[in-house]
Amino acid sequence: MAADSGGSASAPRVRPTESGTELETLTQLLDFLRATVVMKATGVSDDQAAAHPIPASALTVSGIVKHLTGVERF
Repeated sequence: MAADSGGSASAPRVRPTESGTELETLTQLLDFLRATVVMKATGVSDDQAAAHPIPASALTVSGIVKHLTGVERF
C-alpha cells in the first residue's frame, strides 16, 4: 500500500493493495474511498454542504455523505 499525498491528517488516503486477498482489497478500498469523501468535504460550511451546486440538481455534499452512510449500513 502506498500513501497518497491528497489525504488529511485525520483520514490519510492509502491506496489499496493489489496483491491481497479479496477481503483485504475490498476493506482497503472502502477505507480509501471514505478518506476521499472526508478530504473533499473538509472545510465545507454547512451552507455550502446544503447548497445545490447545479440549479437543476438535487445533489448536495451532505446528501452524498448521507447516501454513502446509508449504503454502508446495508
